Amino acid sequence: MTVTQVRLLLEGWLRWSGNPRLKVGRVELQDGRIVAEIVTRDGAVVDRFLVDPETGTWRRAPEP
Repeated sequence: MTVTQVRLLLEGWLRWSGNPRLKVGRVELQDGRIVAEIVTRDGAVVDRFLVDPETGTWRRAPEP
């Protein structure tokens, strides 16, 4: 998976969920994994995911 693919999947999932107050935040490659954030419209982080670009496996990122 690529950063672009992860962003598109999250955007589609958020549209499907129907919550207009959420959007996709940063999606970037870090340490060989893709880190993706879901944020509120004012920028507060709601959730973070780690995606393995080779297998496409998603998991919630631990709290910082």
